[in-house]
Amino acid sequence: MAMQHGEARPAARLTAGQVIAIRRALFAADPAGGPRPSQAALARAHGVSGVTIHRIKTGESWKHAWPPEMAGRP
Repeated sequence: MAMQHGEARPAARLTAGQVIAIRRALFAADPAGGPRPSQAALARAHGVSGVTIHRIKTGESWKHAWPPEMAGRP
């Protein structure tokens, strides 16, 4: 049986769209000059652990879900 990825996994708590939004929040500069949200704040907002946010940030998980402007950036 082939391994399922992303939202195809029955236990997935995030969608690809949410992961893209998380990556944008982690990497994009705030045009207003404010601080970026912390990984802990993003984790709370999305109902996942800080480890999950870290793995999204580093590309360890959700490798296929990158915003077009950051295609494949680890």
